[in-house]
Amino acid sequence: QHESINVNTLGYDSVSKRMKDYRYDTKRMLAEYEEFFEEHKDNNKPFFVNLGVIEIHRPFNIWSEPVDEALVKIPPFLPNTDKIREDLGLFYGIINTVDRAIGKLIEILEKTGLKENTLFIYTTDHGSPFPRAKCTVYDPGIKTLLIMNCPNQELFNSGIVFDQMISNIDLMPTLLDYIGAEIPKNIEGKSFLPILKDTTLPFRSEIYTEKNFHEIYDPLRSVRTKEFKYIRNFEPSEFLYRIPLDIERGLSGQELKDKIKIKRAEEELYDLKKDPHENHNLINDPAYDKILIEMRQKLTNWMKETNDPLLRGKIKDEKQQPPKKY
Repeated sequence: QHESINVNTLGYDSVSKRMKDYRYDTKRMLAEYEEFFEEHKDNNKPFFVNLGVIEIHRPFNIWSEPVDEALVKIPPFLPNTDKIREDLGLFYGIINTVDRAIGKLIEILEKTGLKENTLFIYTTDHGSPFPRAKCTVYDPGIKTLLIMNCPNQELFNSGIVFDQMISNIDLMPTLLDYIGAEIPKNIEGKSFLPILKDTTLPFRSEIYTEKNFHEIYDPLRSVRTKEFKYIRNFEPSEFLYRIPLDIERGLSGQELKDKIKIKRAEEELYDLKKDPHENHNLINDPAYDKILIEMRQKLTNWMKETNDPLLRGKIKDEKQQPPKKY
């Protein structure tokens, strides 16, 4: 979905035209996947299949079979209002739709006998499409789903939840490590295979996140440890956080867009143990001065190590122009 501007450069043998062929409907794609798995069930040639689902994007009402609003659980970063409850009902309905499609895909793997020798990975690229989640570096925007399973491999078949901070950039080196391939030395990601073998091993003491553009120029950087998060907002804004247009047009966006017209701080610091939902900015609290200095330095060091273009000033991208009205 977001791998490359030109997907044909990625080395796939086949790339579907999802809009033309399937109208972005995952269920319609299953027949082609079943045909592919049937072709490969009796040979030992390794394969890689990447299935991206679009249904989870807005507007939800295209595919959704809404969940009863009485059953909707409101996440703590959203207020409990009728509009937001209705919006979440549509969202949970979409999740059910996608879940059934993925379930059918697994059934196909089982029917063809490939499931026992297939590493199955289910993940996402960012948080849910709601205000204060997608396109922010608050936890609801950076926490993602990651499920890995391979029935004949103990590493991915023990029903264990790992309480470790990892990043999507760690997936590629982990897969290379798993198949015994060499891991490039010039990448930031690192294999988390060792912690699957020994859950007591340390892994990451902090993770870093960034954003430059999404419809508008909105450069953000953050560093998160298990106890604290520090955010640097490099452009001033009259909003506490930006809401992408597709989210703003939805029920939750309409509910909140006027309530966040509060000037955003240049820096944010949160104590995640005391304030897990990042509601109280401690940037001016003298009790946290030492932590602030440490977190600032961590972020600065990382930006230098990664040759962050923001160190040289505003990032220019002629293809990214802000809309006339946000």
